[in-house]
Amino acid sequence: MISEKRRLHLQKLINARKGLKFSDEVKKRMREAQRKYFKTHSGNRKGVKLSEETKKKISEARIREKKWVGEDCPNWKGGVTKESEKQRKMGRYRRWRKQVFERDGYTCQLCGQHGGELETHHKKSFINYKELRISIDNGITLCKECHKNVERLKREEQKCSQ
Repeated sequence: MISEKRRLHLQKLINARKGLKFSDEVKKRMREAQRKYFKTHSGNRKGVKLSEETKKKISEARIREKKWVGEDCPNWKGGVTKESEKQRKMGRYRRWRKQVFERDGYTCQLCGQHGGELETHHKKSFINYKELRISIDNGITLCKECHKNVERLKREEQKCSQ
């Protein structure tokens, strides 16, 4: 909490600047200074593109330092990552998802919802049909709610057939 005297002083300073405009030259210098600051301070580098060479150097440095790699990673669980989880993190799986979304116009194929929380669904099981994992014809775009319902129906079907 600030004192009443300090609050009044700050209010006076604020009111003294009201209505004053910065010249174009001052605005330009402020923009340049801000750009320079955000490029050199790594607090938030969102949107800054890294070259392939820089990405490779960062990756090699992490491996050399043994940070977040294998047993040295705090999340290590003894090498138990599922094969399906590894596959889903690969670039070609991500490209497959994007291609399915684009083919379907980013629209749920059951309810017609456009955009929002969309997911890709494998028509033939991801686990049982490894050769069809990244086949675009084996994918369909569903909203989160429809995907949940499709998976529930599939589980119920499997229970009935056992």
